[in-house]
Amino acid sequence: MKKISLLFTAALLFVAASCVNQEIISDEAQPLKLNLTVAAPGGPDTKAAKTAWVAGDKINFWFDDNAVNHTEPDLVITYKGGIWFAGSLREGVTLKEEGTFSIVYESTNNLSSYKTDYSSGVNYYYPPEATYSDTSLEYGQDAVPVYCRPLIVTANNIRYTFASNTLTAKIEEWRVESTFKVLVKNVPSELEASDYILKTYNTSQSWPAEARSGFSLKINNSSVPVADGNINANRFGLTGGVQESDGIAFYYNYFSNHWPPTDPASVVTVTFTLYEGNTSTKSYSVNKSFENTGYDKCFGVSIDYSKFN
Repeated sequence: MKKISLLFTAALLFVAASCVNQEIISDEAQPLKLNLTVAAPGGPDTKAAKTAWVAGDKINFWFDDNAVNHTEPDLVITYKGGIWFAGSLREGVTLKEEGTFSIVYESTNNLSSYKTDYSSGVNYYYPPEATYSDTSLEYGQDAVPVYCRPLIVTANNIRYTFASNTLTAKIEEWRVESTFKVLVKNVPSELEASDYILKTYNTSQSWPAEARSGFSLKINNSSVPVADGNINANRFGLTGGVQESDGIAFYYNYFSNHWPPTDPASVVTVTFTLYEGNTSTKSYSVNKSFENTGYDKCFGVSIDYSKFN
């Protein structure tokens, strides 16, 4: 495998940087050197977002020579013991003197579990469906797909230069594709996270949280890869659970207690309905102002399982 050095400067819109000027070691013991400042996806004012990198976190890279029907990333870096480790470039990838790339972080760190579908120049990546997403549940609608969507963060059209075996780039902006998170804590361990489905609904204004599935990778006329996390799932505010260290997380693309989002926030009643497997349904309602300010961070709420009845 050809040796390269990876030099990055990143100015991100999240929390304080967690790693700087760290050596990258490839899985094949070939030295890939990475000068990377990366902050964890999340926001400084949230209690329910990711605040630091942990062992096993992965970032997936796609360069502008990527053929869109190749579903695997061109490069994957993995966080282990405070150091980022890089795998090899995908076979067939050739870096140019100048080019662009896009990156995707998804918090399950298991892109291989995603189903993929290629259509009209776009690769679609779908995380696993909730175990009982093929049932009608109890919300009075026909069966709809419900995905166990994780935290998804993307950065697009990042320009790089490649000279003297060194790749140099500056990452300035990320887009959080999962901007609202509901964390349910102290859930009994009898079921898997994917056995749980949550419905989040603004009952005051009949407005559900926006449920989405995974992300897409597009190629435009300049053959620049563009990652987008806005793939529809269902329009009923239903999303599947993802196991995290402090509970089961339910991620949505967007949620606000008013429309349009620029209107002043007001206190509304929001009902969270938790479907447990195919046998039990519990709800919890709260009067609160939910303010989603955009796609620069993830915000959310934490609910103890005992609140549902």
